[in-house]
Amino acid sequence: MESWWPCGSDWARLCTILTTPPCHKSVKIAQSASVVWNAEKSRFATEDGLAYLDYVMLNPAVGAGQSAAEPAKEVMDLVHTYVPVSKRGLGLAGELCKAAFAHARKHKLLVQPTCSYISDTFIPRHPEWWDVVVPECLPSDHEKPVGHM
Repeated sequence: MESWWPCGSDWARLCTILTTPPCHKSVKIAQSASVVWNAEKSRFATEDGLAYLDYVMLNPAVGAGQSAAEPAKEVMDLVHTYVPVSKRGLGLAGELCKAAFAHARKHKLLVQPTCSYISDTFIPRHPEWWDVVVPECLPSDHEKPVGHM
């Protein structure tokens, strides 16, 4: 029995088949994905609007982590993050969070992470944003990991 081993154009075709995603579309990882802030909807979203992060503004309150000497800060409660199945695994949720946290830092707001993705996944992985999180919402061992600057 003769064995078959691809060569020439057969080899090129096999390599193309093995390296092309089944949908035949190029897949781009969401590094610096474009996120749009919509104040009217209280939402950060991708340009196509399919992935989004919803928030609610809370009135400033004493006990939200501020000292008595500082005026109370407004709190942006991040309540829900959604990424459609077709776009999961591309880093969009993280990009939405980075945009929301950057907005909070720029506008001197505190973040309350009600959304489980943000509280359980994003915040523990990104201690560089801990300065804008309501202190009571930080991980219990909220010392920065060794090696983090």
